[in-house]
Amino acid sequence: MTVNITLPNGRTVNTGTKEGANYFIQDPSGPFEFFSQNLEHVKQVCDRIYQRRNKTPTPQEINEIGLLYTVASQLAENADYDVFAKIPVNEIHLYMEHVMVEIGRMTESNSNWARTGALTHYHEQMLLEGLIGLAMQRVPIKLAFEMDFFVTLAMFASAPSTVAEDPAETITMIVANVAISTLVYKEELPSTAKVFAKLESCGMLEQFIRLSVVCPMSSPGVLKCYDQLHACSSFIEKKFTEDQPCGKACKEILGRSSLNRHPVVGKLRMIASFTNWIEKRAD
Repeated sequence: MTVNITLPNGRTVNTGTKEGANYFIQDPSGPFEFFSQNLEHVKQVCDRIYQRRNKTPTPQEINEIGLLYTVASQLAENADYDVFAKIPVNEIHLYMEHVMVEIGRMTESNSNWARTGALTHYHEQMLLEGLIGLAMQRVPIKLAFEMDFFVTLAMFASAPSTVAEDPAETITMIVANVAISTLVYKEELPSTAKVFAKLESCGMLEQFIRLSVVCPMSSPGVLKCYDQLHACSSFIEKKFTEDQPCGKACKEILGRSSLNRHPVVGKLRMIASFTNWIEKRAD
C-alpha cells in the first residue's frame, strides 16, 4: 500500500519504501512526533465508533484510522533497524497503549469475534496485522513485555472457541517474530527461553500452539519458532507435561487425526516424544 506523506519541509515520502521510511523517521525539519500528533484524533474516532449500536465505521473513519496503523506497520517493516530505533520510546509507548486498548475493546465489545473468531471490520484487521512488523523491532518487543501486551493478546485469542484463518495466522506470526527476534537482538532482549517463559506465563504460548494449526500451511517463521522452542529442553520438560496448559494443547492437537499431515504436527510430535522420554527416564 502506498502512503505518501508531505513533511513540514515540503518533501513527500512514501513510507512503504525503505528510503521513505528512513527519511520520515529522521526528518531534519523536526522531531518524530507522528504518533502523538495523530493518536488523539484516532482515539476520538474509535470512541465514536464504539458508541454506536452496530459499531460500524464509515469509509472515511476507516481511512482516518487506517493511516495511523498503516504508517506504523510500514515504518517497522521498511526502516532500517538502527533508524527505527531512533523513534522516541515515548512515541512507541503511546502507540502500544492505543493498540492494547483497541484489542481489549475487540475482545469485550465485538460479539462477532467471540462468536465466530472472525474480525468484523477492516480497521481491526489493519490494527492486528500491523503488529507483525512491530514484533521484529527491539523497542516495541521490550515495551510489549513491560506493558503486559501479551496478556491482552492472549485474552483476545482465547475469547472465541475457534478462530478464523486470517487472524490466527496474524497472531501466530506476531509471536513467532518476537521469538525469532531474540536471535537478532541477543544483547538487548531476554534469551529465547526467557521469552518463551514469559509467553507461557500469560497464556500466550498456549494460544500460539492452538492457533498454529488453524491454517492448512504454516509460515516459515512459525516453523522456525517451533525449532527454537524445541531447543529449550529445560523449558519443555517443565511446561509441556500433560498437566500443563501447553502440554494439554499439544496433546489435543496430536489427537486430531485430521491434522496428521499438518507441518506443525511434526514439530509437536518431536516435543511430545521428548517429554515422554523424560517421563520414562524419571520412572
